[in-house]
Amino acid sequence: MDQAEFELLEMIEKGRHVFQPTDHSVEGRAAFQHTIDLLLRLRGIGLVRLAEGKVMRTEDGSVLMAGPCDLTPAGIASLAKDRSLGPRPPQENAGRLWRKE
Repeated sequence: MDQAEFELLEMIEKGRHVFQPTDHSVEGRAAFQHTIDLLLRLRGIGLVRLAEGKVMRTEDGSVLMAGPCDLTPAGIASLAKDRSLGPRPPQENAGRLWRKE
């Protein structure tokens, strides 16, 4: 599992069930689209539960929000397996625009 997958699964585990862009600039929407793509990929491999109709889009196709979502048993097990390998090395966070704190 890569760092972005780990962070997203961990955020869901800690209670983040709805995702929205932090801003609606071109950069913010592009960064958030990356998060949506990752969320849908994790759903596709069975780690995240997100119903089909739970991704809201504008008329031009931009994503406004996604959720609620949660971890599947496989997602919980995947995080536990990753953590059992030891601590992850520190990552320099470039300030992900998709994180709505």
